[in-house]
Amino acid sequence: TKAEETGSRLTTDILSSLCEAIVANIFENFDAIECQSLVLVSKTFRRWVESYQLPFNARTFKRWNPDSTDGEHILFYYSRKKVPFQCYLVGLDTPHPLEYLSLPSGPDKNFSLFPNGGSTSGTSLRTSFQKIRLNPMTLKVKTDDYTFSSTTGGPLQQIWGDGTDSYVFKAVPYAVARDCVGLGSTRGQACIDLRGTPFAIASSFGPRGFAASGSSSSDNDNQVVELRGGGYCGGI
Repeated sequence: TKAEETGSRLTTDILSSLCEAIVANIFENFDAIECQSLVLVSKTFRRWVESYQLPFNARTFKRWNPDSTDGEHILFYYSRKKVPFQCYLVGLDTPHPLEYLSLPSGPDKNFSLFPNGGSTSGTSLRTSFQKIRLNPMTLKVKTDDYTFSSTTGGPLQQIWGDGTDSYVFKAVPYAVARDCVGLGSTRGQACIDLRGTPFAIASSFGPRGFAASGSSSSDNDNQVVELRGGGYCGGI
């Protein structure tokens, strides 16, 4: 009946207004609540949440800011309490833009060193990073992305087995300290320095490889981590 249709429409309008108010309240008081709640709301009431246009990766930033160019922009980390952070976005004029975290402490404090010796031949490698590839949804770093890095030395050839197998290194991944000098060696070095960003290291570090050993030390609430490692070949 007409009365039932009117009542149904009124109920829908009330629910819509209530949902919009809930979402608005979430954003107004975001610092005091867990972001997991926002994730659930964003799936249920997507059209209201998207109206706030808070980008969580390069693609959403591009969608809501179509005329923007590559550079530093603000993204929002949605899986914990609200964390707006600065991220360097690349390829905003392409279908697949990427996110990088700039390292204000500089490349001299964000490097990985793979020294020559033992079962390697060539020149020691040191790769320094100005920015690191970051997945803003998971906060995982792609350590072998060298887009914003520079390497000195090398190439370095690692030989194993009966001497017929080898691999040539031209760069060293971020946060990797390794060498091929021998059992107990820790000549490999790496330094991570996230000061100036809102992030810290959540990962733990342990020896990997053959006859591997290593150690790590942290400071500044895990924003600064120094690594030493090695083996035959191995590291941390």
